[in-house]
Amino acid sequence: MKKFMFISLMALGLISCGDDIETNNPIIQGEVNGQVFRTGDVSASITNNDGLQISARSLDRVRLRTSASSVGIYNVEDNGNQARFTRDGVNYTASGEGAEGIIEIEKVENGEVSGNFYFNAELEGSEEVINFSRGVFFGVPITNSTPEEPEDPEEDEFNATINGENFNVFQTTTTTSDDIINIVAGAMQGSSINLVFPASLETGESAFEENENITGSYLNIESGASNATTGILNIEETSETSISGTFSFTTENGDEIAGDFVIVL
Repeated sequence: MKKFMFISLMALGLISCGDDIETNNPIIQGEVNGQVFRTGDVSASITNNDGLQISARSLDRVRLRTSASSVGIYNVEDNGNQARFTRDGVNYTASGEGAEGIIEIEKVENGEVSGNFYFNAELEGSEEVINFSRGVFFGVPITNSTPEEPEDPEEDEFNATINGENFNVFQTTTTTSDDIINIVAGAMQGSSINLVFPASLETGESAFEENENITGSYLNIESGASNATTGILNIEETSETSISGTFSFTTENGDEIAGDFVIVL
């Protein structure tokens, strides 16, 4: 059954590349919940771990990551592979165990990459899902032939949801002391989310309940502060100047907190 589905997916990708592309210009296109997504504002780059990142920008954004930059099929469930869709500043992600999606690199030639993809991306902490189907990337230029450091972010970024509802961050404050990073993201109404973890924490997933140096909490002005009891902190990238990652946890009061961040060191 899996083999049949896999062959069907490849066939769909080939049909998409052959029949739907009506230009020889670089493009990424597909369908988002049945609505057409198409943009020529595209680029690709080799990452520091010799993987590939493919980006597309329009009113919405798409970012695909693979663990290698060679021809092949990459499952978003496997480590190092990820698909992300961003709308109105809110990220929907397909990555890690249980994620659904395939990124297929069909051709890497003359500094360009082409292939197809699909994924179901979830809003962290919510059951809301974005379906991106019939995805195609064609002739996307690779901007670097060797890995290079990503551009340094200019300021902290923090996005989150509380029980599936957007948490409108008004201000993010990050401090570092004795190798411990403390992030406080506050909203206008006085509530806040707090993350604490070691600055030397390696990339990958860490469970809040298994590491006493990793904590999360949610302060609600009505019910007070409530600490994380279970959840995951995932450090995606680290450099001398920034750290980025995602998080999701359940508090003592039963609140479901999830989001992503980029902090400037």
